Amino acid sequence: MGYEAIEAQSGREGIECARNAHPNLIILDLGLPDISGLEVLALLKQDSTTVGIPIIVYTAWATHTIRTKALNAGADAVLFKPHRPTVLNETIKTILELPGSTSDVNWRARTNVHG
Repeated sequence: MGYEAIEAQSGREGIECARNAHPNLIILDLGLPDISGLEVLALLKQDSTTVGIPIIVYTAWATHTIRTKALNAGADAVLFKPHRPTVLNETIKTILELPGSTSDVNWRARTNVHG
């Protein structure tokens, strides 16, 4: 299964891309050059044009605190790098196939993804 990707080089650029393109899913790294990925996540979840877009946080900062902060800010899943190659694809597929996939509550309740 292939996907069309739009890449942003910074948090602010990513927010603008999400507002303009309204993607089916966002994969968000927390290590961004301009603002924190957690701040980007919070801004996307507070914006009426992007609030319903599922977001996978994809980070090398593998701590329980980061997972908790990301889920509390509205992430639908948190993946820690590195992980098995199939984990990201499986997570994307699961989120996109969920009935009403724009609702993050059901996904977060079922998500406990480890690499």
